[in-house]
Amino acid sequence: MTIFAVLFLVTYYVYSQTKEKLQQCGVERDALYALVDGRFDEFSKKLDLKEHQIAYYASKFFQFQLGKAYMEVRRGNYGKALEDIEKALAVAQSPSELSEGLIFKAAVLEKMGRYEEAVKVLKIVIEEKLPGMSSAVDGLRRIKGKVKDEEMEKLIESILSEVNGS
Repeated sequence: MTIFAVLFLVTYYVYSQTKEKLQQCGVERDALYALVDGRFDEFSKKLDLKEHQIAYYASKFFQFQLGKAYMEVRRGNYGKALEDIEKALAVAQSPSELSEGLIFKAAVLEKMGRYEEAVKVLKIVIEEKLPGMSSAVDGLRRIKGKVKDEEMEKLIESILSEVNGS
């Protein structure tokens, strides 16, 4: 075998291995773009995740989306923050994640002056007895001081009295 034949075989082998790696990177790159864009289903399909892996990555995705939402709040982009929170809530894997997302959502809604929606979200945390109930109660008390609607005040009072009664 001549030196040229050996070089050809080595080059072909390296090329085929590199091509395979690049194809894998392409799939991973596309999966990461899906993750960053908030398309968790597409992300998990592109990587062909198993059930136990989905739970792990869903939890990471949840934290990532809440982090993005926090940055949007800091920029004053409350609408975008709510979108990111909704994406996080869609993949919440535990009661504590669900509670964390809902309480954050209520805080953003409160910041936007959407008190009625914020109260409804906090009510879910309290009724479902999710972790962080005390934060939900604090949020209701804070909102109660801001609302001018008598009906809304009564709703908040009834929720708070149920919590204090139980």
